[in-house]
Amino acid sequence: MYPILYKYFALKKQLYLPGIGCIYLEQMPAELIAARTALSAPVPVLKFNTECGPADRKLFEFIASEKSIDEVEAIRQLQDFSYQLKQDIAAGKEVLLPYIGTLNSIDNVLSFHSLASFNKMFPDVVAERIHREDTPHNMLVGNAEKTSTEMQEYYDEEVVVTKDRWGFYALLLTLFALGLITYYYLQVVPHQVY
Repeated sequence: MYPILYKYFALKKQLYLPGIGCIYLEQMPAELIAARTALSAPVPVLKFNTECGPADRKLFEFIASEKSIDEVEAIRQLQDFSYQLKQDIAAGKEVLLPYIGTLNSIDNVLSFHSLASFNKMFPDVVAERIHREDTPHNMLVGNAEKTSTEMQEYYDEEVVVTKDRWGFYALLLTLFALGLITYYYLQVVPHQVY
């Protein structure tokens, strides 16, 4: 039964085992690793889920055609095979699904470990940015796209600086206040009788 199930998995990228769960191939997208300035390749990953929908009828048809039996017999053989796998897992054995992975039970929870690691087949690629000072390039400024020459012209514009006159007005106000205080002490205070 193992070769037929592996063949079905290789063709359909998923495998349903009654009473155990589903094993499927999921494509992980490429990822930019900014800290290492690298780009990881898109990698297929084997996943396992104990809660999956009803059995795929195409699996039963496939088993029936491969073994040259009727579909009812294929369903019975697959269920017997899955029952034997569950018994082995419940007994504490680690069940090997050739070329796919291993199934075992840890604290009565089914666990799947993939045999294939596709990360080694697709190494990371160096993605280093090259900035050339003389070549115009597009960049995102806020939510608008500008070229490097437009931004250079923006920063090269001469900024007109107007002089602040607050210091002058503060000095005038201080001199006026000192004048009022001097007038008060010279005119009002000497004429007061105690």
